[in-house]
Amino acid sequence: MKILIVTSEIGFDGGGLSLSCAKLKTMLSIDNMVEIVNSKQSIISIAKGGYSESITRGLEFESKLKMDSCKYGDFDIVVGFGGGFNGYYASILAERVNASFILSFRGSDINLSKWSIEDNWYSLNACRKAKYIVCLSNEMKMNVLSSCDVNESKIRVIPNFLERDFPKIKIQTDLNCIRMGCASSFLNEKKGVANLLHMVAELKTLTCNKVSFDFVGNVDSDLLLEYESLVEKLDIKECVSFIGRMNRAELFLQMKHWDYYVQGSVCEGHPNAVIEALTAGVAIATTPTGYVAELAKEEFPEIVFGNFEPRIMAESINRLANIENKTLKYRKLCDKLFENCNKEKVKTQWEKLVSSEESLHVDIPIKNVIAVTLHDVSGHTHDNITTPISVFSEFVEYIHQKGLGLCSMRDFVAMNEDNQKKHIVCTFDDGYEGLHEYAMKVLNKYCYTATVFVCTSLFGKDNSWNCKDSKSRVHLNKGQIKDLAEAGWEIASHGVSHHNLLKLNDLEIEHQLVDSQKTLIDMVGYSDTYAYPYGASNAYIQNIVGKYYKYAFSLTEGGSILGMDNLHIRRYFISDIYRIFGK
Repeated sequence: MKILIVTSEIGFDGGGLSLSCAKLKTMLSIDNMVEIVNSKQSIISIAKGGYSESITRGLEFESKLKMDSCKYGDFDIVVGFGGGFNGYYASILAERVNASFILSFRGSDINLSKWSIEDNWYSLNACRKAKYIVCLSNEMKMNVLSSCDVNESKIRVIPNFLERDFPKIKIQTDLNCIRMGCASSFLNEKKGVANLLHMVAELKTLTCNKVSFDFVGNVDSDLLLEYESLVEKLDIKECVSFIGRMNRAELFLQMKHWDYYVQGSVCEGHPNAVIEALTAGVAIATTPTGYVAELAKEEFPEIVFGNFEPRIMAESINRLANIENKTLKYRKLCDKLFENCNKEKVKTQWEKLVSSEESLHVDIPIKNVIAVTLHDVSGHTHDNITTPISVFSEFVEYIHQKGLGLCSMRDFVAMNEDNQKKHIVCTFDDGYEGLHEYAMKVLNKYCYTATVFVCTSLFGKDNSWNCKDSKSRVHLNKGQIKDLAEAGWEIASHGVSHHNLLKLNDLEIEHQLVDSQKTLIDMVGYSDTYAYPYGASNAYIQNIVGKYYKYAFSLTEGGSILGMDNLHIRRYFISDIYRIFGK
């Protein structure tokens, strides 16, 4: 088996992501050929600048995708080790090389993605393409289910593995001095540093003992200034040390000086530093997040803070320093961790995913939608908007002769799978009078329907807004729209005034989407489908559109799989449809 692991950090001495990735490679390499590729490593030289950063970024990753596809074209499994953009890139690469795709979330990439439209879009689409989704904790699994709309049967909770047993936990004997610490390659605020500083201040007021806390890891210079200012404000300068980054061997020795390793993050997966602290014989205390906290909270509640409040955390540390049988409690915790995370157990769980032992359960059959895009139907001459009446009639007759049908998107999604395979979604943008006068009659001949995307501020008005259209046209009025709806057509949104959403601010985008939808619901009773004016969208726009509409059509970009491409469905021209069906 050839397995490709796609990640954004590589190396045994990097952060938790890179360390656990390197360990996974080592474990899977026992029985398979395994390689790692960096999802963010640029392959070709591209000058940055110009009018659009997205073009530069697109060129960079498109070139990388093509080169990676050639290099890893014979791989069987692609593992996206980390969500967000990394997982999305891995999912596309897997699709391109026709490999099975496994998405492995590592912590904040799913626990925090719900607060970022862009990150959530990446993870959502990666989840949809994944054969399996691996999470390090039940908290992460819950966030996958709530944020990414996937079936629970695809998700496996598999922790990082532990390679050796733990020594006896060192129990503090000098109650006049409590020394604590935490560590990460990059501390910053993801590790809850500011909250820990407040905890130190609270602990200082609770006890007459000497309190000290070591922060090990790189801290961005602006945050370090803020932390130093907070230290001054809390009057804990003598209690706190920012040590900077250490390699793993140095950190291991540093930990041996601590009485407690304090994990203060708001969200974690399976924190490596907590495990390393236990391996060094250091007692731990942790916020209620991540695999270790989930394992400890029922049998060892004293080790898990009740919540994230500094006062509560300080009181917990103070109690830990005085409870009896600490040695036994930590011994049992270590035994339980090793039992659940031993290498052979974790290896078996991963091997089931990359082998044929677990078959893929497809909950919903893949449904492809083929859609044709048109604007106006009138007259006898082609232009960039007009399809001549005879050309449209010939196309509809061709579809009928092929034993196929044309229908609206609303009708299409209501069909069973067999009928969907026999239908093409017919769409018209802008909503001109020619549809009522000519197109409706042609479609009525075969009882076909269509979707027309209308701009709700342009009913009955001319097309003077479109400076690129050399022909004078009039938009459908309310009466004509009602006639189309009664003929079975779907009346769908093209916004209020045909504005390019990429050029609007958030309030303007909401106006285009919400107000047009409200108008159509008042008119015809529904509004589920939208078409991007000029076909213009990006991940951010698509996420906003998804708040209000079930389906959204682009022009020549996007995908065609329902359930995966619902907010970016591509459309074809009549000439493309002819080529698809062999004319």
